[in-house]
Amino acid sequence: MYRYAEIDEQKRVRTVAELSGEVELPNMILLGPEDDVNLGDIYEDGVWTPAPLSEPPEQPSGPTMGERIATLQDENADLKARLADVELIMAEILTGGGE
Repeated sequence: MYRYAEIDEQKRVRTVAELSGEVELPNMILLGPEDDVNLGDIYEDGVWTPAPLSEPPEQPSGPTMGERIATLQDENADLKARLADVELIMAEILTGGGE
């Protein structure tokens, strides 16, 4: 088996493959048993450089989870109060109250 790294135009590893035969393409680099190559690693002048660490994703702006929970609790309390009012009105209608 022949182990190859396929590199893109920026010399970054796109894939690592085990092939049944030799390949002679400029973007296919034959790997030795000592080569520990991963996706994104860079091949330049016969030397492998590990892929740069990616930046952590930007945190979304807006209310925090605690603020969202507080808002939802307030909305829930408001809905409960409105439901209680509707239940009182329905009870008056069903019992003929207020006439």
